[in-house]
Amino acid sequence: MNIEFEKVTECPNCNSNKFHIIGSVKQYEYEVNYAECHECSLVFQTTRIKDTDEYYRKYYRKLLFNDERPIKTELLFQWNRAELISTYLLKNIEHIDSCLDIGCSSGVLLDMLRDLYKCEVEGVELDVEYSSFARETYKLNIYETLDEINRQYDLITLVHVLEHYKNPHALLDRCKELLLNDGLLYIQVPDILYKHNSTFNLHHTMAFNRKSLNNMLERAGWVVLADIKPCEHISVICEKL
Repeated sequence: MNIEFEKVTECPNCNSNKFHIIGSVKQYEYEVNYAECHECSLVFQTTRIKDTDEYYRKYYRKLLFNDERPIKTELLFQWNRAELISTYLLKNIEHIDSCLDIGCSSGVLLDMLRDLYKCEVEGVELDVEYSSFARETYKLNIYETLDEINRQYDLITLVHVLEHYKNPHALLDRCKELLLNDGLLYIQVPDILYKHNSTFNLHHTMAFNRKSLNNMLERAGWVVLADIKPCEHISVICEKL
């Protein structure tokens, strides 16, 4: 397995080159450094995976679970998390006609939301084994990339996805294009305050607290409407300006 890395010389949120190293993490025989930005307080990797598309297609699940196919323990974990997220969404969003889940994995969240809201659902997933599982098990329409999509949605969900991106503003801008004018974006990321929850690892290019996430969303032109506080995660519902 040959994973290439690249150096990061500026904050992926505010582009400042003023930061200090706060620590390093060694995982799967690879070591990455984390720094904190002096301008916006975002914590980010200063050494990160170069070709993330290739990494998530070929290596991510194999490294995590020692299996390229969905395994029972991971599917159960996803089901439990999807049930919690569905509960949060139902308390805050009364009705939607369409939903896109970016990084939809096995598709279990989409299946739950389709059942609860009686809405049309679609997903985006790079991993071929997981996208095939979602199509075959839940009869879902799954795209490989965001570039393939030419329609808009009432709701977009980013569940433990934003922290994996090298260019978060490009993702947030694309979400604006894919949302209807009154559409909503749901984001869930690990909370840096819960350091036992694997916030720092090879896959996470960034680590958030509420302040740094809100700063990023504000810079990207989003307004937070609801800040939900489940344990170990930051969950927000927002709309575009």
